[in-house]
Amino acid sequence: MARVKWDDRFFATTRGKILMLLRQDNQTVDELAAALSVSDNAVRNHLYALERDGFVTHEGIRRGAGKPAWSYRLAPAAERIFPKPYASVLGTLLGVLAERLPESDLDGALAETGRRMAATIPTPTGSTEKRLGAVMEALANMGGMAEIDTSDHTIVIRGHDCPIAGAVVANPNACRVVQSVLETLLEQPVTEQCDRSDRPKCCFAIEPAVASAD
Repeated sequence: MARVKWDDRFFATTRGKILMLLRQDNQTVDELAAALSVSDNAVRNHLYALERDGFVTHEGIRRGAGKPAWSYRLAPAAERIFPKPYASVLGTLLGVLAERLPESDLDGALAETGRRMAATIPTPTGSTEKRLGAVMEALANMGGMAEIDTSDHTIVIRGHDCPIAGAVVANPNACRVVQSVLETLLEQPVTEQCDRSDRPKCCFAIEPAVASAD
């Protein structure tokens, strides 16, 4: 599936506007073309690309005695591209908890949150290497993009972004949630080394002595 940066610029494009219209209701090519003041062929080309990338699907509908028309709708995968206030809510909640809880209690609550999230993810058994696939998939599903770096004889998961960036800038302890997810899936300690600049990036290291064990 193509990786696209979903922001206001995308939703200002024809393709982005199509997704916004389909979010309201299922629509045909004719209906989309009329709403956007573009040709049917232009709409079909965009729908083809969106369907290819897994964001749109279609089904036949019959209107009167004519040929059935295609009705297009959002595929489940499309929901992740629309703006949601999760990071903002998490950041505000962490701020409140930090004011009301001792540091050790807050850390314990964040770690437990990560463990419960990890409990919903199918994980293979065996060595760290065998589990890394599930770890990377979990990060991707959370909205992060990462890669594995073993150049320094240590397994390091380096993120190109942060799935909870909106919360991390104001609340650095938010990284504890992701760290706990990884520790639970890998069943071993993970050291958090995240970049908390204005554009946070995840970074988690697995202890070398444990990483090589089956």
